[in-house]
Amino acid sequence: MSSKQIKIAEFSDVHLGHPSTPTTHILRSLRHMFPDNEKTAELDLIIIAGDLFDRLLDYNSDDVTEIELWWIAFVRMCARNKTILRVIRGTPFHDRDQIKRLFSLIDGMDIEVDAKYFPILDIEHITALDIDVLYIPDEWRHRCDDTWFEVVDLLAKKGLEKIDIVVMHGAFHHQMPKNIHHQLELHQASRYIDITRRVIYVGHVHQMSNYEGVILSAGSTDRLSHGDEGTKGHWRTTLFSDGTQTHKFIPNALALPYITIQASDVNAEELYPIIDKRVEKLPDGSHVRLVGKKGDVVLQAIDTLKIRHPTYHWVTKEMKKEEELDVPLLLENKPVFKAIHITPKNIEELMMARINNKYPQHLVDNAAKLLNEAVNG
Repeated sequence: MSSKQIKIAEFSDVHLGHPSTPTTHILRSLRHMFPDNEKTAELDLIIIAGDLFDRLLDYNSDDVTEIELWWIAFVRMCARNKTILRVIRGTPFHDRDQIKRLFSLIDGMDIEVDAKYFPILDIEHITALDIDVLYIPDEWRHRCDDTWFEVVDLLAKKGLEKIDIVVMHGAFHHQMPKNIHHQLELHQASRYIDITRRVIYVGHVHQMSNYEGVILSAGSTDRLSHGDEGTKGHWRTTLFSDGTQTHKFIPNALALPYITIQASDVNAEELYPIIDKRVEKLPDGSHVRLVGKKGDVVLQAIDTLKIRHPTYHWVTKEMKKEEELDVPLLLENKPVFKAIHITPKNIEELMMARINNKYPQHLVDNAAKLLNEAVNG
């Protein structure tokens, strides 16, 4: 590794184009996180660990224009500062390979910048920093075990036993509640810790976490929905030449508030002063959720509150049980079931997994041949 210290910033799950948290607000947060100043200029490497986008955007969308303007300024800043930029593909449902378009803009910018996008599992030696980096996009293989076996093979091909940094998009067991582990495809932390000298950055789960000082999740850079009300931000890491390192989580002070007000068995006379006090210092555009039991005044007051505080977004939630409370929202408002994003690159693997060992081999081989012809022509 380089004899000098290496300063890194990492973030993920930006979700540009989100339907609830405006892209203009998210971009404002990104500019606040990485202002064009001396502190940002000290960074040797910036990593975006997936889900830069939330959904597929139409080219005529105002969000696209705002995103491209931010990206051009961000990349130019990296070029001036000689900061290396690395981005991986996140969940296919979110990123949809739109990051490729952002990188195509760099070709016409007439600047020299070390910026790369990794939509596939790969290992890179960054010569300027003398470090080896492993990149693992989300849903690379249907099973996390299969992804791991490919990682092992790739390490062998590169003649490596360990990697300095792992950048991945996915989830580990320690990030998810134990009662749903059996429903999810999760990576095994011990496997990746064993092959990592320095740090593992993982995107996908929206809550910040630090596991054994090695596996760092920044969570989402901004709040995106109710139940997602924790601290948001990004990681700053310093790698020292003696093998030690420091990690500091930098909160995003501009993260859009999503607050929940529980007001069961409160009458109308008491309710409005309580709510007025809770929301009086919230910035415009904040999201407020009112929670109560069936028949509670708080659930019936929403129309009045929308008039009383028109610059906020108001919703209600009926609490079915007295003890019902929110748990931290880990993967936004998505079901626990993880859908498989089928592409020309993975359809053969998925289909063959379903029919192998169920039919005679000659039929399986014929099916594979026909499928390959259908996909690739």
